[in-house]
Amino acid sequence: MSTLCPPSYSPSSASPSYSAVLRPEEVCLTRTARAHHHRATRVLVLDHESKSCPFSAAFLHQHDECEVPTYGRGDAVDGYIALHNTTGVVSVAVKLIGQTQLSTGSGGKHTFPFLQYNFELWHQETAESAAPDHLDFVLPLPTHIDDNGVERLLPSSSRTMFSGPYAIVEYAFKITVSTRGLGGVFKKSHSLSTPITYVHRSHPPQASLGRDESFLSTLKVAPEEWMLLETTVPQASSTSTSPLSCTVALPASRIFTMPQPIPFHIQLTGSPDVLRQFLPSSGAAHVVRSSSTLDHDDRIHRSGLSSLRPRSLSPPTRSPSSSSHRIQHSHTLSAPSTPYTHLHTLPAFQPTASQTSSPFSSPLASPGLLSPDSLHSASSSRSSSPLPLPEDDVDAMLQVGLHRRVTLSVFGDRAWMVKKLAPEATLELTQCEPDAGWLAWSGTIVPSSDSWSPASRIGGLNINDYISLEVLRAKRGRMSRGVQPHSYAIPVKLVTDPFPDSTVVTSLDEHELSGLGLVF
Repeated sequence: MSTLCPPSYSPSSASPSYSAVLRPEEVCLTRTARAHHHRATRVLVLDHESKSCPFSAAFLHQHDECEVPTYGRGDAVDGYIALHNTTGVVSVAVKLIGQTQLSTGSGGKHTFPFLQYNFELWHQETAESAAPDHLDFVLPLPTHIDDNGVERLLPSSSRTMFSGPYAIVEYAFKITVSTRGLGGVFKKSHSLSTPITYVHRSHPPQASLGRDESFLSTLKVAPEEWMLLETTVPQASSTSTSPLSCTVALPASRIFTMPQPIPFHIQLTGSPDVLRQFLPSSGAAHVVRSSSTLDHDDRIHRSGLSSLRPRSLSPPTRSPSSSSHRIQHSHTLSAPSTPYTHLHTLPAFQPTASQTSSPFSSPLASPGLLSPDSLHSASSSRSSSPLPLPEDDVDAMLQVGLHRRVTLSVFGDRAWMVKKLAPEATLELTQCEPDAGWLAWSGTIVPSSDSWSPASRIGGLNINDYISLEVLRAKRGRMSRGVQPHSYAIPVKLVTDPFPDSTVVTSLDEHELSGLGLVF
């Protein structure tokens, strides 16, 4: 039987060479994100003031700036327990606790435990030998928890205070060692506990727009990078002019990194007479600086989870090569209080039909209208503290801010608080065509990262962040012609980390566009 030979093939060409370095005729359109993982090596040591406590503990892989054990998404609480005397030890157990404490200030208080892990590291009855000198523990933190049948992300540690009302999300780690007492009959328990901090770390799904990139320079080459939202500014019933139409342009994802600046663009269209109220008497372009300064609250509030003050002792005998630091904390959780401006009965967002039908690229709530009281309290009315005006007076002005709304629900009582997350927003009048029926401003919001934690929702606590746009009457003692106060809220998400590699989307000049075959 004859054997068929396979057909002959011509030699294949060599594979092309690849390089991360661009040639002169090449343009980088996008870059693959590469996360950089840095394993912290600091050790936090926890021990007791009393010499009678038979053990101490160490928490591994902590960063230099941490005063208490701190963890992020997907981390594990890991460390070891050093037993100073193993004689008579019956059991060693650890417990991880997570809970919220809520109060509306009217008597309703609620403690909601949403996380509780109990784990026995060693027990005399199940052990084949005496208790060891050291016991390791590793407790992975879940990424999601069950909230009355609803799956939610594990909330970040936070502390919100305002006079009487407060909202606290806190975690604690407790170690209990049981020993035999007198005669070996009675048990005696020794416990150490410490607050721990959890921060849900995340980053935007794409690189942010460059700080120096204007709206128009990027809109042509990357229109998908912007989201356009519209709202109508109501007019007085006595005026016959058509309402003002306001268009707000924000980065499409509405996900921003603290404290990186947030660019925005605003355009007003309407009657020339109404638009001129937003211009100084000279008609020249000017810069309007917002009055949204941060208020500070230095009140001290107690936490429900207690902890023991550690003593200045040497670390446990098994000391890793990394540096160690003794945990310094008080008997109450020492998270800083956050300055919240006011408290109100809860109003609901009321988006119009056109607003609710707008397409959004992220699973955030739809923008909606806000009552004027949604951003300012009666105790700090605008009449007693007028907004700063430009050198040439104007009748009406825009104000853009970044706010956090904390909603509390305790036994049927509901309240909410608002905090300003941006100390100042600047609007620059970039295009002035009132006779043509439109004006345009550009600007940036620079958030403050002080005492900040990611927004979360658990039990009766709901924390939301949003950008607010307000149309205000800037003249005192004179009613602006037709312009009515108007507030508009755009929900956003604030995250902890920048896009990996800190890649920034930049615009391309005409030469680069011609090389890509793009024509505008």
